[in-house]
Amino acid sequence: MPYDQKDTSKPGPLDGVRVVDITTFLLGPFTGQFLGDMGADVIKIETENGDASRNAGIQNHINMAAYFMVFNRNKRSISLNLKRPQAFDALMKLLETADVLLHNMRPAAAKRLGIDYVSLKGRFPRLIHASSCGYHKDGPNGHLAAFDDTAQAGSGVAYLLEQYNGKPGYLPSAIGDKTAGLTLAAAIGMALYQREKFGKGQEVHVPMLETMVWYGIPEHLCHGVFDQPEKGMNGHEQILTPFRRPYACKTGHITIHAATDSQWHRLFGLIGRDDLIGNQKFNSRQSRSTNISELYSIVEGSLDGRTADEWLKLLEKNDVPAGPYRTLEDVFWDPYFNESGFFDSFDHPTEGKIKMMANPVTFSNASTAVRYLPPNLGEHTHEILKELGYHDDQIEDIMKFNV
Repeated sequence: MPYDQKDTSKPGPLDGVRVVDITTFLLGPFTGQFLGDMGADVIKIETENGDASRNAGIQNHINMAAYFMVFNRNKRSISLNLKRPQAFDALMKLLETADVLLHNMRPAAAKRLGIDYVSLKGRFPRLIHASSCGYHKDGPNGHLAAFDDTAQAGSGVAYLLEQYNGKPGYLPSAIGDKTAGLTLAAAIGMALYQREKFGKGQEVHVPMLETMVWYGIPEHLCHGVFDQPEKGMNGHEQILTPFRRPYACKTGHITIHAATDSQWHRLFGLIGRDDLIGNQKFNSRQSRSTNISELYSIVEGSLDGRTADEWLKLLEKNDVPAGPYRTLEDVFWDPYFNESGFFDSFDHPTEGKIKMMANPVTFSNASTAVRYLPPNLGEHTHEILKELGYHDDQIEDIMKFNV
């Protein structure tokens, strides 16, 4: 079984690394979860009301919405009012034990709280200070708020949707948050590696907008790559054609993506169009790209004689890249994901039976198992403060929320 979310017999690749996670919503929590999946001890600092996503949408109990739970496993939760000196001092004591401080505040807010890099670097010279916000913190827009919609619209991705279907739009996924979050997690890993070689911590910053430009549009720059944008930057034709979509069969839909000459020749034979093999419009990658809408239209119009399952078996037999079209329910129940262990069930102490997706990264000598289920708000506050050496009366004082 490729994935075993319950096998904790091996340490994670970041075992021994402690991350103090002061994040909310999606980008930062996604970063923290990825590090937690890699074995880091991620301690999530929350306010009295908790992460803003705790009550976003579907939930069985207050503070445990599905939206929160999918981005916050493998963490321990501690609830503090960091505006109180006692709680802030506890945070500083916690940072003495930490390798990484992670936050997604805007620069001014981090500075007011006293957790910006300049405020902390003297006291914690080995600390990796990692942050992300909408725009680069040192740029002219660093003070502005931004969310996934801002990143998709400002990066050109929403424009690509207009090129595709005639009006601006957003991808129906918080792709900017997750892309920046994954990039930040990778950067933190690189910074930890550099610290092990040279002994010094540093600041790591990932802006969501620039990351989304870097990730979302490179294949669409066209003449812009040669610094000639006036000649056209209308995007990659093969990606933007409206005929690039799952195709309807006699029943069901499939996706087909022939790439090489030989794959296209075999596909032409399977759809009964051997006459296209020598056609100059379709006999090379360049000519196919130029005429891609016509080519995809021909393929789409040739599949109604067989069901989706029949086509998939035939295409696999002839080594033509293809795959099924799945609804969200199909994905959830599909044997491919469930028999591999990618989806697995857990018994949460307050939420009952829950399903978790595995981290898609696997290692031959390390584990990415689920060690902590999504925590209730402040679930580990007493436990963590006790680890730091506080006595019960001190803990009671630290946990107060009045300023």
